[in-house]
Amino acid sequence: MKSYHHPLGMLLLSVAGTTVAAEQPSIHLQLTPILQGGQVVAVDVKETIESDKPLPQLVISKTLGPLQHIVERISQLQVSDSQGQLSLHQGIATLPDALGQTPYAWQTNRDTTGIVTVSYRAAVSTETTPGPTWELRTEAKGMSAAGNTFLVLPESQATYKVSAAWDLSALGDDATSINSLPVTREATPARIAATYFMAGDLARLNGSGVSSPFRAASTAAPNKFATATLLEWAHNAYQKYSDFLGFSELPPFTVLFRSNPMISKSGTELPDALMVAANNDIELSEMQQILSHEMVHVYLHSLEGASWFQEGLAVMYENRAPFALGFTSSDTYLKAVNNTLLTYYSNVRKDMDMQAATAAFWTDARARLQPYYRGAMYFIVTDSRIRKASNGEHNLDQLLVDFLARSREGKSVAAQDWVALVRQYIGADADKDYAAMQSGGFLVPEDDAFGRCFTREKVSMPLFDLGFEISSLMQVPRVIHGLQPNSPAAKAGLKEGDKVLKSVGLDEQQSKPSSPLTLLVERNGKPTSISFVPTGALTEGYQWQKKNGTAGETECRR
Repeated sequence: MKSYHHPLGMLLLSVAGTTVAAEQPSIHLQLTPILQGGQVVAVDVKETIESDKPLPQLVISKTLGPLQHIVERISQLQVSDSQGQLSLHQGIATLPDALGQTPYAWQTNRDTTGIVTVSYRAAVSTETTPGPTWELRTEAKGMSAAGNTFLVLPESQATYKVSAAWDLSALGDDATSINSLPVTREATPARIAATYFMAGDLARLNGSGVSSPFRAASTAAPNKFATATLLEWAHNAYQKYSDFLGFSELPPFTVLFRSNPMISKSGTELPDALMVAANNDIELSEMQQILSHEMVHVYLHSLEGASWFQEGLAVMYENRAPFALGFTSSDTYLKAVNNTLLTYYSNVRKDMDMQAATAAFWTDARARLQPYYRGAMYFIVTDSRIRKASNGEHNLDQLLVDFLARSREGKSVAAQDWVALVRQYIGADADKDYAAMQSGGFLVPEDDAFGRCFTREKVSMPLFDLGFEISSLMQVPRVIHGLQPNSPAAKAGLKEGDKVLKSVGLDEQQSKPSSPLTLLVERNGKPTSISFVPTGALTEGYQWQKKNGTAGETECRR
């Protein structure tokens, strides 16, 4: 997801003709879990705000994509200052939230003076629609959230000194907490909102204390691997990825894991941090793949913010980086690459304009995958052209390292800067490939795009096709509409107007369209399972195969 950065600045006041520095404002967060029946149901938040200016209006998002009813979960909101308690009324927000929408705002009935206390209760979400891993959620081992779904913060672009503390007495003696606030402990309210918070009986990486640039923790209870194994893998990947991407010093990095029984897996990055949520029956290899994806996001968050750039590179490097660094075998890499190719070529929306696809991100799961997989195809094509034009002397890795270095030097790192950099290596093809990616052109990488050990093969593959309107599964209530009479879904017994009782992982299903999809529907007042294979007409695409007599693993990685 998009990251948020604001330059630090010094406010100036003029006193008797002399300019003096204003004292930097501060926010202290006190967080207290509220238990009911042995489970966390809410968090009481107390904010102590010190500033030489009156309190701005307070804001929180109404919704964030599919995450609904955020403001409705805030209750008991009170504001007081040195003169006593203030009354609140609805305001009009002027700054957009994390997804560019207008948040809900509260205004006080008068200007505040002195130290201000803001207190309220944020209820745990019970929503069932999948979305970013931001909502305030609870499970047996603890609770977690991003600040943007439970913190009511001043609407301001000023930089505050910020601190956070938990009262964890209700969670037991072993309870601890972790957050991804900047190591400088200075942040704008937008950056505080873009912070992960987790507390409870946390599994933690040994030695990952407050002073370490890398910290990892988990409230999940996976069934098929030890949490410690995943945390150690994350730490090892962090060290190697930092070097792979040209970081001379290890950057601040927080990795968090939690359970989500409603999905297979999902993850979201925020500045210097990520959180991955998954079903407890997930395999370790799947967790490592999505972790690789989100880690790439964290490294790239200072670059061009367009979805095709961020998601496309993340999809490409979630496979490429582990293989290049020796984490995975050539067979595992080839399987992952072909899955990326299958997801791109079998998507009926692959020719959709990228701007339109991005606009439909939360309403059409087929459109949502375009920035991910068409973006990845663009970078794969670009890499193969660079390798071919330079006779193997250069590749996309080197360009990405250079682009990251530009960012650290304070230079522009927008889309046009990226295309200009690529143009230095492949000439006019840089502009043609970019235009094709944006307009929905058909993208085909060079034969040796994935290295000397693999070769291209044209194949026929079925398009992903539910057999009914995809919006049926992307809104609540989930009601089937637009059912095609001769579709596999209809032949399996699905009916127009059926109510689907459980959310479906459409993104994952699209990567394996020939696998059965099971819907739990309500039939005659009872839950009924209906399974079918969501495939449509055949289309042409490409897969890569291993060459006969290929070189060893080390040679294949080059």
